[in-house]
Amino acid sequence: MTSPPEDSEAEEHATSIWKVFGGVVVSGVFLYATFRQVEFRRVGEELQNIQLAVLMLSLVTQLGEFTAMTVRSHLLFDRLGSFRFRDLFKSILVAFVGNNLFPMRAGEFMRVGYLHRLDDETTPEACLSAIALERLADMAVLSVAFAVCVTITAVDLAGQGLPPLYMAGVVVGMCALVVGGMFAVSWYPQTVVEIAEGLTAPFGETVSTFITDRVRHVVEGVEQLASAEHLAGVVVATIGYWGAACASIAIWIAAFDLPVPGYAAFVVTIFTAFGVALPSSPGYVGTYHYFAKLSLQLFGVSASLATSFAIVGHAMTIVPFTLIGIVVVAPDVFGRGRE
Repeated sequence: MTSPPEDSEAEEHATSIWKVFGGVVVSGVFLYATFRQVEFRRVGEELQNIQLAVLMLSLVTQLGEFTAMTVRSHLLFDRLGSFRFRDLFKSILVAFVGNNLFPMRAGEFMRVGYLHRLDDETTPEACLSAIALERLADMAVLSVAFAVCVTITAVDLAGQGLPPLYMAGVVVGMCALVVGGMFAVSWYPQTVVEIAEGLTAPFGETVSTFITDRVRHVVEGVEQLASAEHLAGVVVATIGYWGAACASIAIWIAAFDLPVPGYAAFVVTIFTAFGVALPSSPGYVGTYHYFAKLSLQLFGVSASLATSFAIVGHAMTIVPFTLIGIVVVAPDVFGRGRE
């Protein structure tokens, strides 16, 4: 017996409420872990010592992050519709603002709706496939970065040193593995879906369908690329995006004059990326702060100073371009309808 539509809608609404509540709880737990046993007076003192002129330079690198993401979107959405570079840049801002103001990563769905309204022939499913490929590219680059991060931090560079050729081999090997995997997906799309179905079948139909559908979205996104050059461009743009993010954190470290090694910005980037990936409240409150603080404490930075850095880093990540995004995209979003 099929449930009435009203019951299904009520269940979905209740599920959404629980997800939002769960995200708030997660943020609360990580905020408590961040500020536990931290002297707020010391945090305030550390905040007063920031070099604001240096800190503001990170707005330039953050603009570089959005530009790199737009270049990547241009490559991925090129065959989906006639989108101008400016429209794709605005779609990135729509997602950014939505994710920071609304729960459950609502910004991604707002972005899909925005692009669909710009070009009616572009289906939401096709947009989701391209976005899934963006997430895959991010995950691939972060996987390489994580492997390098572990290698670097496992060895005391100042004391023992690390053979440059060994490090180069690790980076090149991981990059080759990731890029090769993405090309394999583009060459054997159906085989990849069948492998996903086979591997997930033992876990039940629900889990198998959930995972296989997402693999299929990724495969469809890869198939939409015009050529191998497009795929290579996506990888390069993704590296550029994360490189700009790392540069932003390096600027924040300089603004605080932290006594950390040069690769610390790289480590903080990896830690905060993991924190942002966890389900939490809008704007990644709590999770971002905890992992930013934790990453700096690995280098011997005091709890109060690391907490100050986490507060300022989160604010710089969220506030400026959320305000800019609201001003830039509000006329387009609300002027085209309120779907």
